[in-house]
Amino acid sequence: MLLASSILEEARSLTISSVDSSQYGVYLEDSQVTLFKGSTYSALSSDNVITSLNPKIGIRNINLSGGGSSVVFQRLTGGTQNFGTFELFVIADPDVSTMINITATGVVQ
Repeated sequence: MLLASSILEEARSLTISSVDSSQYGVYLEDSQVTLFKGSTYSALSSDNVITSLNPKIGIRNINLSGGGSSVVFQRLTGGTQNFGTFELFVIADPDVSTMINITATGVVQ
């Protein structure tokens, strides 16, 4: 269930490292997450790395500062203005879930 967390951490690490002199982010959807390059998500970007979640897992209750479904990390600091939470849950048993928290400093808990 924590694949989404790993991808968030990868985006933060790429940003802190200034890979390609860019910042990176993650776009959250019901059944997949997309690691993207740049300050905004574009579905048509060739740089996108789309990862489908296990078909038994879903994402719900996305509540990020500023609204939306993207978490973008800031170069050098790794912080984000898109801090907040979202929930990973088992589709067959929605009562089984894990809340993911992204702090303003970009730490994923």
